[in-house]
Amino acid sequence: MSDPNNATSAEVLSQNEVEALLAGLSGELGASDTTVLSSRKRKPGEINTVQGYDFRSPVFLTPERLRRLRIKHEEMIRSLGARLSTYLRLEFAIQMSRLETLPYKNILENIPVPSHLTLFKLNPLEGMCLLDLSPRLGLTVLDRMMGGPGHGVKNEREFTDIEVEVLQNFIKMVIKEYSDSWLKYKKLDMEIIGHENTVRFLKLANPDEVMLFLEMEARFGDVVAGMRFVFPFYTIEGMIDDLMAEVHANVRDNVNFNKLPEDLESPLYEFPIPIKANWEGFSLTLRDLNNLAVGDVLFLDNLKCKDAVISLGPQQKFIGTVHTNSDQQITVKVTSKIKPETLKNILVPGAK
Repeated sequence: MSDPNNATSAEVLSQNEVEALLAGLSGELGASDTTVLSSRKRKPGEINTVQGYDFRSPVFLTPERLRRLRIKHEEMIRSLGARLSTYLRLEFAIQMSRLETLPYKNILENIPVPSHLTLFKLNPLEGMCLLDLSPRLGLTVLDRMMGGPGHGVKNEREFTDIEVEVLQNFIKMVIKEYSDSWLKYKKLDMEIIGHENTVRFLKLANPDEVMLFLEMEARFGDVVAGMRFVFPFYTIEGMIDDLMAEVHANVRDNVNFNKLPEDLESPLYEFPIPIKANWEGFSLTLRDLNNLAVGDVLFLDNLKCKDAVISLGPQQKFIGTVHTNSDQQITVKVTSKIKPETLKNILVPGAK
């Protein structure tokens, strides 16, 4: 049996280290600057910082996934704003306020009362989703839909049954715009389940279940109010995976396109690349173009046909000179690599 008295100094905490640990446990040190002085032998100046982790609020989106998801939703929001502006014949500006994953119990605290809540599903996905519409914004939209100027109301109130029916078209347009934004990855069919006035009694999920929370700020007329989407994270997790897979595939394709393999015997070198040479030979008026018929001869201007742009596939790469040999064959001699200023002078003669 080993003798504890023979323990090396590297395995025993010093008095200063014990006091530092006790201070951290007692809260004398802040959570951000609490340090662990481990028993191992550390390098001079090395400090291990302890960061708190909330197991009840795990992070389901990495910074990369959150950034790409934010870009995706910003595109949807711009499209939604344009569609609603056309529908209401008045500018409807929307911008994103928040996009994050939160436990369901925390989301309940972020939805004000009163609210107009629309419960819907995105078939064939599982899970109940939620759209929260500010009553003040909804009443302003109703005023505009009924032919009014779209002036905001001062007092918020619950909608009547008739107002809910009239507002259905607006709500369906908002939800459909979101479902259509995922059409590239999955066809979603919107199904409205019902409407509620308060979120307190809704049992969409367990209190600790993680939800995707999207908050938008809408400016319509003289009203600035919020709209919020709430989705169970497991409902859209598969589509997020498809989105990230497409991003990674595009990155790989760009790398493969920009970097040729080192092996000259690689099969990639056997792919045919179309080559085109374009030059400006002459110009016609619309009247002459309309009078063209089969058998007409078009004479090219030799001065304008001197230089040409050589394209490899879709990319313009070289500048060439056009020649006609004794056998009346047209050839193009590569003279230089492409330059933006040279390209401009060729495609737009006389441009400065």
